[in-house]
Amino acid sequence: MFRQIFHLEDRTAFLFCLLVAMSMWLLNKLTETYTVEVAVPVTYLNLPEDSAPAIPLPNRLHLTVRGMGIDLIKQLKWRKNQATIDYLKNTNRSHQTATDNLISSIEAQFDDIRIADIKPDTIHWAFDRRITRKVPIKISADIETASHFELQSVRATQPDSVSVTGAAVLIDTLKYWQTKSLVMRDMSQSTSGEIRLQTPQNGVSLSTNSTHYQVKIEEYTEKSIDVAIQTANLPPKTQVFLYPRTATVYFQVISGAFNDIDSSYFEVKADFANYDIAQNNRIDIAVAKAPAGIRNLRAEPTTAEYIIIE
Repeated sequence: MFRQIFHLEDRTAFLFCLLVAMSMWLLNKLTETYTVEVAVPVTYLNLPEDSAPAIPLPNRLHLTVRGMGIDLIKQLKWRKNQATIDYLKNTNRSHQTATDNLISSIEAQFDDIRIADIKPDTIHWAFDRRITRKVPIKISADIETASHFELQSVRATQPDSVSVTGAAVLIDTLKYWQTKSLVMRDMSQSTSGEIRLQTPQNGVSLSTNSTHYQVKIEEYTEKSIDVAIQTANLPPKTQVFLYPRTATVYFQVISGAFNDIDSSYFEVKADFANYDIAQNNRIDIAVAKAPAGIRNLRAEPTTAEYIIIE
């Protein structure tokens, strides 16, 4: 029993000593001076009204700072400070500001921290009139379908356009605004959903950050149609009797258009151009005209016999 009490007191004392040692080590580290690099968000005051930056203003300043560990944590982590730059106080005839000249004013925004360097080294003050344009939303799609299916369309639905605001030099040439990438694989049915727009840069803002999309997938079904074989480029005053008189055209078509396609959409021809008609009695036949949007097109038979009619 006494041995148990002794061991318990030993362990308690050891843990206490360990805790004290760790506390002293931590206190020592927090009171040491460090030089670190940090990225600090920046806001701008008194920018010109009805104008927008034609050259992007940095949204973060990368500071090389020096201070005690506890001050660095307190100022840059806990409080999540941001730097503020006043345009009216820092603009000049060259329309640019060396960030070295901002060190004292930014240091004043933090307690007990010294700034050794700021990146970028220069802020360019270039502005253009602010305009707003409405442009279509374009879905950035990377979609692959399963076998026997095909992608018919991908479109933004609600909304299908977005108002973009920014410097005229950046907005005037816009034709559309893209979304984040929409990646789908092995698709066999239509689908819809929501997707975010590409994040604007260079001081540009959007009226919405997302849109709904619709992906239309169609299944391909095989269909066959009998089509009369036509002759072409026969020698003058020559007639032939073809056998067979028709060919069967096979093709795949999306299910939605299956009932819409008939023989009037096709032409099958036996072309006698550059052909020695007297020395042969069989000619190749081929599909000369077919509707758009079908695939795996073929005709059978591929040749026809003929007899010259005197």
